[in-house]
Amino acid sequence: MAITLASGFPTSNNASGLNTLSYTVVNIGDLIVLQIRMYDTTATRSVSSISGGGVTTWTRAGTAYTYSTTGNYFSYETWYGVSTSTGAKTATVTYSATPNQICELVGFELISGLGSSNTWGVAAGQSGNTGSSTTHTWPTLTSDGTHTLQAYLGYDDYSAGSITSVSTGFTGYVTSYANEAIFFIVMSTS
Repeated sequence: MAITLASGFPTSNNASGLNTLSYTVVNIGDLIVLQIRMYDTTATRSVSSISGGGVTTWTRAGTAYTYSTTGNYFSYETWYGVSTSTGAKTATVTYSATPNQICELVGFELISGLGSSNTWGVAAGQSGNTGSSTTHTWPTLTSDGTHTLQAYLGYDDYSAGSITSVSTGFTGYVTSYANEAIFFIVMSTS
């Protein structure tokens, strides 16, 4: 048994103040993950909640990562939930206040093959600014050792338009705003 990525994923979209992402859910019991990039010129923004998207209960994975430079405020959050219905869906993000610049939403559907009997959760998480304009170092995560099936998802706000480097076993994805997302859908439990 292994985790696989559903057809049509990853998917992404971007626009000023964007708060929706549409996609098609393949199976009930799959993990839907949204990576959210917020950019504002007046204050740090956050996600208050997410609704819809074929998920009944959305949960924030860890804490938000934020940073600012003069007059520019960036926030990144990852949310997840288990799919409870299939077909064409739209996830709607509610912000603390609508960001006044480009927001990007990236979506994943991960299939365990166990159907609705599977239990999903977050084993580890990390965020940080560990890159430069040409290189990004992805965080090293350690398995919690209790889950047989694990996945690694990452997001890099780099706007390179291409994948600069991805470790063996990882797959890179250039998002709609030319940023990078990576995923590795089978992690060792040790």
